[in-house]
Amino acid sequence: MSPRLCNTRNSITGKEAGKTHHCGHCKKKISARCFKKLHLASCTVIRSDTGRECGERFLVRSRGGCMCEGHSYHDGANKAIQMRFREMHLGTAPWEDDIPEVDEDEAGKDESEEFEKLDTIVEEEETKNGVHLTFTEGRSPFEKWNKSGAAPVTPQYREKRSPPAKDNSERKTKKQALAVTAQDLKRKK
Repeated sequence: MSPRLCNTRNSITGKEAGKTHHCGHCKKKISARCFKKLHLASCTVIRSDTGRECGERFLVRSRGGCMCEGHSYHDGANKAIQMRFREMHLGTAPWEDDIPEVDEDEAGKDESEEFEKLDTIVEEEETKNGVHLTFTEGRSPFEKWNKSGAAPVTPQYREKRSPPAKDNSERKTKKQALAVTAQDLKRKK
């Protein structure tokens, strides 16, 4: 008697599954890794005759999806699995295709209101060293306050100096030290 071609089963019904026991994506034996990396998935469509999920295993990157009647990607089935696959493996988010176009006039109004708010908080003054910002409302985000809250403390930037390099020319390496001690031991004998 010849061995069975497949040792995996449908996740819902328990029937022996499909045509092969190797993953069509990585060409290895089917394991939990194949389902985690979305090489394979189980069909999530509810069957009308049983009232349960189809559960048939299918290759996610295939053009059709689950090959049961009415469960293909073209029929709109398993769209969440397909979108997640696109996001994981192709680097595209599922919402990138469906971004609505923004009316430029309305977007410009929103930005101008935000800039007016910023103008009341920040005043720019050009100096010979560059632009000097004055904050009219509140405090500068660049200042740190004392715990008492009385006066702002501006951070002081200090140049860090590295310690001078040590002179290790007189220091012996481990090998040299061991060689010297071995010679001393021989002399003593």
